Amino acid sequence: MLEDGGETMSDSHIKLGRAGEFAACAFYELRDAIVLERNWRCQFGEVDIIALDNGFLAFCEVKTRKSVSAGDPEEQIGKDRQERYIRCAQIYCEQCDVSYEGVRFDVIAVKAHNEHSGELHFIPNAFGED
Repeated sequence: MLEDGGETMSDSHIKLGRAGEFAACAFYELRDAIVLERNWRCQFGEVDIIALDNGFLAFCEVKTRKSVSAGDPEEQIGKDRQERYIRCAQIYCEQCDVSYEGVRFDVIAVKAHNEHSGELHFIPNAFGED
């Protein structure tokens, strides 16, 4: 199915997701965090962003939506996704050569109003061990 401009729905969805990840990286950089990886993959899955933020390795899931009709973006991260992120973090920590104080699992929810504006909701330490 084509949208206006000849893009498929999946092309539009991919562009929206990339824009959300770009905004999330910019957010971390504004916090003086260092973005170490984008779309890092291992056998357990993919982590959207890995950043060194105030001494913590932050493993961040970015959820970007145009509409909240199916609920807020951050509500879409189920237990399975959380467990995959935790496994990915274990693998990354075994391989990385960066000094860090601890690990944190963040969520950044982006609600796009249009292609140039939106809202970003940062949820630090959104899941993981208490």
